[in-house]
Amino acid sequence: MSTHQRIWTLLIPALAAILMYSHVFSADFVYDDRTLLELNPNFQSLEVVPRAFVTPYWELVNDDANAVGFYRPLAASLFATTWVISDGNPHFFHLISILLHAACAVALTMLCIALGWKRTVACAAGSLFAILGAHAEAVSWISSQPDLLATLFTLLGLRYFVVERDIRAPLFFLLALLCKESAIAIVALCLFTTIVQMRTVWWRYFLLLAVYYAVRVVAFNDDGAGFGRVNTNHYLSQFEQICLSFKLLGQHLGFMAVPMGHSPFHPLMLNQGLLAPHNLLPIFGAVIAMITGLMLYLRRSPYTPSVKVGVGVMFLGIAPVLNTFALGQYPFAERFSYLASAGFVILVCVAFIQFPYRGISYVLAALLFVGNIYSSYSGSVNWRNEADLFRWAQRVSPNAMTGHVEFGRLMLEKAQASSDAERRAAYAELAIEAFNRTDDIDVDKVFCTSIERYKANVGKADALFFSGDIPNAKKIYQMTIDNYGEAPEAFLGIGNCTSQEAFGYWRDSKNVVAKNYYSAAIHAFSTALEQKPNMESAVLGKAKAMVQLINIEGTTSPRFSEAVTISEQALQIAPHDFSLLLNLIALYDASNRRGKAIAPLRAFIAAYPKHPETEVLKQLLHEFSSR
Repeated sequence: MSTHQRIWTLLIPALAAILMYSHVFSADFVYDDRTLLELNPNFQSLEVVPRAFVTPYWELVNDDANAVGFYRPLAASLFATTWVISDGNPHFFHLISILLHAACAVALTMLCIALGWKRTVACAAGSLFAILGAHAEAVSWISSQPDLLATLFTLLGLRYFVVERDIRAPLFFLLALLCKESAIAIVALCLFTTIVQMRTVWWRYFLLLAVYYAVRVVAFNDDGAGFGRVNTNHYLSQFEQICLSFKLLGQHLGFMAVPMGHSPFHPLMLNQGLLAPHNLLPIFGAVIAMITGLMLYLRRSPYTPSVKVGVGVMFLGIAPVLNTFALGQYPFAERFSYLASAGFVILVCVAFIQFPYRGISYVLAALLFVGNIYSSYSGSVNWRNEADLFRWAQRVSPNAMTGHVEFGRLMLEKAQASSDAERRAAYAELAIEAFNRTDDIDVDKVFCTSIERYKANVGKADALFFSGDIPNAKKIYQMTIDNYGEAPEAFLGIGNCTSQEAFGYWRDSKNVVAKNYYSAAIHAFSTALEQKPNMESAVLGKAKAMVQLINIEGTTSPRFSEAVTISEQALQIAPHDFSLLLNLIALYDASNRRGKAIAPLRAFIAAYPKHPETEVLKQLLHEFSSR
C-alpha cells in the first residue's frame, strides 16, 4: 500500500470525527465547565501545573472537595494551558475536545492495524468510533476532556503493547493514568498478561502501577492513595452496591450498543426493588455479557488477539466507574463509556469481518453508521449553551433535580441582568416555575444530595425575593436555615428581605421599627460572612444596611466607624456602584474627613467619565479639594 493510501487510512477517521462534531465548536461553557474553568482562577494560570501533581483534582477547584478521590494532573495542566493560550475562549476549548476525539479515532485505527487488520477495515473501525452515538456527551462537554485524554494515551499504549512491547507502552499508560483513573484496570490486565506469558518486561508494568500509587499517596497524603474515599454517600448495603455495579455495567454496554435516550443526568432510583424490570434487565444483560466476553476471551481463533483486546478494553474500561464509593449523584454518565467504547467498536468490527453474508453486512453497516450519526448529533446539539442544556434536562430527566435548579439559577441571572421590567418579571417567573418543579421530586424514591436540595430551596427563595414576594421568600430562607444551620446563602437572603422591609418602614417614617429591622438585617449579613467570609454580596448588603442605620441613628451611632470600614470594603468590591460611592462620601463628610473622599471620587471619575452624574462628582471633588 502506498504512503498516500496509508495517510488516508488515518485521515478519514480524523475527518469523520471533526465533521461529526464541528457544530460543537461554537458552544459555550456549561454546567461544570463554569465551576472548573470560568469561575476557577486556579485553572486560569500555569502556576497550577506543578501543584496539580501533588494535589487531588477537585481540591484545585474547591478546598471543600477533599473527599473526592480523583487525581488528574495532566488534565488540569491541559485546562490551564488552554485557558492561558485562548484567554478563556470556550470555542478554543471545544476545538481541543474535537481534536482529541479525532486523535482517539486515529489511535484506534493504528491499534487495529497493529492487530493485523486490513487498512480498509481498520479505517472503518476508526470511523465508526468517530461517529459513535455514545460519545456525544464526552466530546460536547469540555469537562469531559480527561476521558478523551485518558483514552488517547491508553489506545497508544495498547498499540505498542500488542506489537513492539517496548518502553513506549508503559509510558503512554502512565500518561493515561495521570489524566483519569479509567485506564487503571487495563494497565493491571497488561501486567497480568505479561506475568502469565512470562515476559521479561512484566516489571515495567509493576513499576508503573507502583509509581502511580506513590504519587497518589503524596497527593492525597493518605496511605490508601485516595482510592477509598467516598464521593457521595448513597447509604447502600454491600449487596445493593454489587447489584448497582452490575446494573451500571449493563447500562453502559446497552448504551454503547443502542445509544438512544440521551440525557445529561441519570438519577439513582431508590427503594425500587432488585427484581424491578429497570433493574433486573441491565443486571441480567451484564451477567450474560460477562459470560459471553469470557468465552470469547478464552476461545482460540485467527482473531483471538483482536477479541482479547476488544473484550479487555470494553469491560475493564468501565471497571473503575463501577466502584460505588466513587459514585456521584448521577452514577450513570454517558461519558464514562468513552474508553470502553473502543473495545466495543473492535468487537463489532470483528463480528462484521466474520459475518458470512457480505451483502447483508453492508446494509447493516450502513444502518449502524446512519443510526450513530443521528444519535451523535441529537445527543450533542443540546450542549451548546446552558439554556438549551438545562431546558433539555428538565424535559428528558424530570426526576433529576440539577436540571431544574440550574435552569432556575440561569433565569435568575438573566433577570438580574435585564434592564427591562417586563423581561425581568418574565425571567423571574420562569425561575420560580423551575424551582417549583423540584417539589415534585420524591426524595424517598430519587437520590438527591443535600447540596441539591439546599440549592433548590435557596434558589426558590431568591426567585420569590426578586419577584417581590418578600414574606414567602423569607419563610423559605428561614426554613433552610432551620434545616441546614450552615447556610450562608440563606442568611444573605434573610438580610436582603429584612433590609427591604426596613426600607419600607423608613419610607413610612417608622424609624424605630426600621432601626430594629436594619439591625436584624446586619446581623443576618454578618452571620453569612462568618460562615462564608468571601461572600461579596453579603458585604454589599451589610454596607448598605449599615449606612441606612446610620441615617437613622446619626453620627453618634456606636456603629459609625464600622459603617465606614464596611463601606470602604464594599466600594472595592463594586467600584462601579454609584450608590456605594455616595454612601462612603456622605460618611466621610459627616465625620469631617472630607479629604478621604478625594481619592475615591477621582478614581470613579477616571474609571467612568461618561457616567450621568460625573459633573456632580466633579463639583464635589472641587469643593472637597479646596477645603
